[in-house]
Amino acid sequence: MAINYEFYETSGATASKKKLIVRAMRHERKSVDDLAKSIADSTTATRGDILLVLSALVEEMATVLLQGNTVELDGLGIFSVKLGGDVRFDKNGKPVLHDGRVRNINFRPSKDFLQRFSEARFTSRFTAAHRSKPISDEEVRSRTVDLLTSCDVVSFSTLQAHLGLTYATARRRLKPIIDDGTIRKVGSRAKLYFTLCKDE
Repeated sequence: MAINYEFYETSGATASKKKLIVRAMRHERKSVDDLAKSIADSTTATRGDILLVLSALVEEMATVLLQGNTVELDGLGIFSVKLGGDVRFDKNGKPVLHDGRVRNINFRPSKDFLQRFSEARFTSRFTAAHRSKPISDEEVRSRTVDLLTSCDVVSFSTLQAHLGLTYATARRRLKPIIDDGTIRKVGSRAKLYFTLCKDE
């Protein structure tokens, strides 16, 4: 697997002040339930037990952080709170915090966790999306069927990236393949997936 990336241009008054920034393309957001299912598939623990442990971990971390402590998860990293608010001074010149709040949760990954990404591979979205001629209808069909044959169920965002098309174009180009019964939608509009239609 590889990390898909794209470039975007920072704003600047002149061309010389603009610079290209690289960022990872986020195709899917994995929920706690998704993680629990993956862990259950690779261990002897049940999905329900894993969900209970993960939920308890989130609650316990929140409790510890609300006490002003840090949380260190071995192999992952350290979590801590970032505070904000207005600092004022009383009549004696003593600083006082007004409208105090937790601005964010800081996360500092451990060296071991970062080391896991040292051999990451990268793929530019422009490799597929910016080609000399538009992808043909037949190629859209062929690449879609090939992917679904190997993966059974694929999210819309993954299929879109595989085809190298924009969101709107991918929906339009996939419609004929859905209408003729080659593939079908599963899931909800918020979490749209595709699968091949099986012969009865």
